[in-house]
Amino acid sequence: MTTMEQNPPRWAEWLLRSLLRPGDRESISGDLLEEYRVVRRPALGALRADAWYVGHVLSVFWRLLWPFAIAMIALHELNRLVGLPNASLFQAPGVSAQDATLCLLAGYYASQRTGLIRAGVILAGAINAMVVATAFVILAIKEPGLVLLLFRSPGFIFFPSVYLLIGLGFGVAVGSVAGVVGRWLPLPTRGPARMS
Repeated sequence: MTTMEQNPPRWAEWLLRSLLRPGDRESISGDLLEEYRVVRRPALGALRADAWYVGHVLSVFWRLLWPFAIAMIALHELNRLVGLPNASLFQAPGVSAQDATLCLLAGYYASQRTGLIRAGVILAGAINAMVVATAFVILAIKEPGLVLLLFRSPGFIFFPSVYLLIGLGFGVAVGSVAGVVGRWLPLPTRGPARMS
């Protein structure tokens, strides 16, 4: 197999290109691909080189994700402590009005930044999935018996999985709307100051 035929996982390459600004898309993905092919793959082997590549892609993803994830978690904690009104479609984590608002903001920001609708979908879906997962982690810390129940009866994993899929689906749906709006309705830009 020649060096040019050695490629990292396609999904990771697609995700990386989805998250980068248009001006950075070719240079960053090209540099990372070149280092993967020339340096990492020969030195580390296929599996470890793939892990290295995926780690770099996830670090780019995390840079987009963390401000919105922190805001989402902080809002949920504030809501829990103060009891702010928070309309929810139904009793499930990740489907409230504040979740929708943050998913809209994240999706809009990502699509504005990259010029791609799918970037808004990916970011909003990931944030909402993270919120649902965080809710289950907090629940597991508060009620350790529930974790033991999952080990005793693995069929109960169905319920958290369904909630995770609901949260992910809600985030993807809201992110799709935000991505379309962000792609076609840019933020107003300020022109240069006028001298009178």
